[in-house]
Amino acid sequence: MTYLDWAATAPPQAPLADDFQLGNPSSAHACGQRQRRALDAAVADIGAACGWPAAEIVATGGATEADHLVLYSPLAHLRDSRAAFRRGIVHSAVEHAAVTEPARQLARMGFPVQMAPVGADGLLDLERFAPCLDDATRLVAIVAVNNETGAIQPLAQAAEIVRGHARRIGRRIHLHTDAVQALCRGLEVPVTAADSAAASAHKLGGPVGVGALWLRGNATLEVLPRGGGQQDGRRPGTENVAGMRAFARQAATLATAAAGHLRRAARLCERLIDGARRLRLEVVPRHRVERPDCYSPYIVCLAARGIPAEVLVRVLSDQEVYVSRGSACASGGQKTSPVLQAMGVPAPVAGGAFRVSTGWSTTEADVDRLLDCLERTLPRLRAVA
Repeated sequence: MTYLDWAATAPPQAPLADDFQLGNPSSAHACGQRQRRALDAAVADIGAACGWPAAEIVATGGATEADHLVLYSPLAHLRDSRAAFRRGIVHSAVEHAAVTEPARQLARMGFPVQMAPVGADGLLDLERFAPCLDDATRLVAIVAVNNETGAIQPLAQAAEIVRGHARRIGRRIHLHTDAVQALCRGLEVPVTAADSAAASAHKLGGPVGVGALWLRGNATLEVLPRGGGQQDGRRPGTENVAGMRAFARQAATLATAAAGHLRRAARLCERLIDGARRLRLEVVPRHRVERPDCYSPYIVCLAARGIPAEVLVRVLSDQEVYVSRGSACASGGQKTSPVLQAMGVPAPVAGGAFRVSTGWSTTEADVDRLLDCLERTLPRLRAVA
C-alpha cells in the first residue's frame, strides 16, 4: 500500500487505550482531580509544541469545532439584533469548508460577509484584501496553509492590514486562522500573528475527534455554545482527556523532529514535481515551481488535463496507491474545487486536479511507485478522454 493522502488524515500513532482513566476532570474527588492534572499536562504539551500559552488553549472535538466556536461567535450578540447584524465577516476565497460553510450560513441570516480574493498563485491578494475591510468588519478568517494546494498564506502581512484598519475605525477585529496544515511541520508560518487558531489531532497522527482552539488571552470573543461552564465558558462539555493526552504526545513527538521531516518533505516534493512534469502533468499552481518557499512541501496539487480526477483517483486506488481529489471534507459532494475556481484555474485543469500529500514516514519509494503507476495509467486514460 502507498498512502499519499496525509492531508486528509495521518496514520494513527497515538493509541488511546493507555490514556483512558476513570474520572471527570470537573469533579472534586481524587479521580476527577487526577484527570484534571492529566488534562492540564496535555494542554501544556500541546502549547509547547505549537507555541501557545497553555492558559489560552481550549480543548475541542476537532478543528471544525474550533473554527465554529469563532465563526459563529457573532450569533452570541443577537440579544442586540441591530448590533449583531452590523458585525461583518471577511474570509479568504481559499478557506476550508469548516470556515466557508458557517460564513455562508451567516450571510443567509443577514450578516455582512465578504470573500477576499486570491491570485492565480493561490495566495491572498493583499492589495485587494484591504478594501474588503470596512466599518462593519469584526471578524476575519485566513487559512494558514491551504489544504489543497499547500499555499502558505501571508498571514503576518494580512494581520498588519487588519490591525491597521482596526485602529482607523477604533474597533477590535478578531483575526482567526485554520492552522491544521501548518502546525508541528517545521514550516515558518506566523500562526500567532492571528488572535485564534484551530488545530486537529488526527492530521498529526493523533485520534479523530480531538482538536484545540488557541484563543489569545486578550481576545474579546464571546462564544455561542452554553453548558456546564467548562474551560472558563469557552467550550462547554466534558473534556476528552484521553484524546488530549494522545494529541499531546504526538504533537510533542512531531515538533521535536519537525526540521528533519521538513527537509525530507522538500526532497520528496522536488522528486514528485520533477516526475510529474516528465509525465506531462500540470503543477497547480505553476507558480510553486518558481517560488517553492511559498508552498508547503507536504501538499502538492497536480492535474491531468482532460482526465476527470475522480477516475484517476479510483484507478490509482485499484493499484493500492491512495491520493485525493482535493479536500477530503468536500470531495464527496463537489465536482469542481471552489479553491481552484477562486484561483482561476481553467475548467479542464481543475477537473483533472488531484492532491498528493506526504508525511513523516513517506519514502522516495512511495513517490516513485505513484509515478510508475501514473506512467502506466495516463496513456490509457488520455486515449479515451
